[in-house]
Amino acid sequence: MKLKKILALVLALCSLLMCAACGGTTDGPGNINIDTGKTYTLTIYRARDSGMTDGERDEAVKAAIEEKFYNDTGIKIVLDVKIYTNTQITDIVDVNFNNKNKNIDGIIHYLSEDTGSAITKYAKDVESVIDLDPVLAQYGSNILAAIQKNDTDNIADRSGYFPYDGEYYRTALTSFVKEGGFGILMRKDLMAAVQSKTGLDPDDYDITNPGYKSMTVSEFEKVMRAIKEDSGNDVSIPVVGAPWDLQRTVATAFGVDTMSGFGLDANGKFVPQQFTPNWSKYVDLMYNWSKDGIWESESNNVTDDQRQTWFVAGTAAAYLAYPTAEQLINLSKKFYAANTGSEELMIIAPFASENEKGESLYDESGKQIVNGNLKTFRSFYGMIMPYRSENYPVLVKFLDWTYSKAENYELCQYGVKGVDWVEGDDFVSNGVTYKTWAYPSDKVDEYLVKAPYAGKYLLLPNINVSDRICAHYNTTEKLWYTELYYQFPQFGSPETEGIWMPEAPRQFSTAVTELDGQYVDEIRSYAWVGLKNQGKTPTQLLQEYLGLRNTYADYFTWIDQQYQSGLRYFADKYAK
Repeated sequence: MKLKKILALVLALCSLLMCAACGGTTDGPGNINIDTGKTYTLTIYRARDSGMTDGERDEAVKAAIEEKFYNDTGIKIVLDVKIYTNTQITDIVDVNFNNKNKNIDGIIHYLSEDTGSAITKYAKDVESVIDLDPVLAQYGSNILAAIQKNDTDNIADRSGYFPYDGEYYRTALTSFVKEGGFGILMRKDLMAAVQSKTGLDPDDYDITNPGYKSMTVSEFEKVMRAIKEDSGNDVSIPVVGAPWDLQRTVATAFGVDTMSGFGLDANGKFVPQQFTPNWSKYVDLMYNWSKDGIWESESNNVTDDQRQTWFVAGTAAAYLAYPTAEQLINLSKKFYAANTGSEELMIIAPFASENEKGESLYDESGKQIVNGNLKTFRSFYGMIMPYRSENYPVLVKFLDWTYSKAENYELCQYGVKGVDWVEGDDFVSNGVTYKTWAYPSDKVDEYLVKAPYAGKYLLLPNINVSDRICAHYNTTEKLWYTELYYQFPQFGSPETEGIWMPEAPRQFSTAVTELDGQYVDEIRSYAWVGLKNQGKTPTQLLQEYLGLRNTYADYFTWIDQQYQSGLRYFADKYAK
């Protein structure tokens, strides 16, 4: 570990030890002390989760959390949680990260190799953040237990480790979220209206019906084209959603994982995802759907609010904009509130794999082959603690307390029990019993319009501690929720998930720039808007682009070596 990192740790520990001399406590081995006579202000930057709003009860819940934490641990804290949009947080973190006048104890954002993550690049620089294993050994037993429980292949645990100089350091604390949840909401009545043309009965694909089936992408496209051509409706753009939404619900049918930056090619080598099998099918679909008006031609510039307006107004037939169960249920409520005729909605299952004729493929037992919608990373969110953090042991202690009991976790997630929420009736689906939460009966109408508290102080979600569903969903909505989150198959790349690439050596900078730039600027951007580039379709350009693998063969070798090295490292680590 470099000198800068060592000095930062020494200074932080010395500061804490001096505090301990005047009333501190050594909770554990005794090498990192917390002063129980001091009030710690925990300054945390976090991105606003989807659906998170500022509530009238935020301050009251904050006070209740601080009081209970003090009563349970004897440590006084003030939670200073600063909320930013996903766009804002990246800039704010970069401006303030090394600003000596701005203390930051923790930064929470999504973990990803893309440039939008506010924390991944810092997590890769061990000198700039706290190495968390030593403090977790003392204060984080509940954190470790929550991350490691049900952690198949140790994906959640290894997601917190980042490579540096040939070693791996835990520089991020990670969430443990539900890995499913995506679906497509569509107009069942419009599909029924064109059944004579398509031969497809919507009841066969409604996921609330026993034995429901999956459409192929080709069958779905056939339905969408028929709906658009039907003069009996107002549909102008059948499918609404951003390009990244097609990634979540359509590309996976081709075996394409767009969430991970890298995947396995046909020969089992790790490569950038656009070099994996069937990527051309995904590019071709985007191009043709946009060109023919099946999908939005200017999708990159449309807001989800506008998409919801289109869907509620009846000018769209299928909705897949950030299509989590919660989002689709809320949109369904808006739709039925605005439409009182024969309109009917349904959610369909993930698309089935298909042959060249667009027909479903089946396994040896006669079951449709369905990859599933794109899985969410188990550790989608992460928290780093900058090297300048004055209070990182206390922050770890607080998160550990959050995970120590469902009671503490639910206080941070839902607010004060009996005031902000109550336990709802259990819901049983497919033989599984799910716990629910509800708003107090005298506040339901008010709180369903605007939540009094939306989880601002639940820093990192972990379903191993508590996992309730909303009791205010009706039976159909609960079935949607449980099918999307717990029953639908999920598609991803477990080989690469949770293994982070080191920064590419300078000798490969041209390869990185050329590969990313050419694909994004010359191929993907044209596919999104349904246009040719220099007289060639995006699919034709992709075939030419794939030749860069030979041009930058050394870089591709390096990519494969890094992943293989990471897999060996963690196989050895977890075998011990």
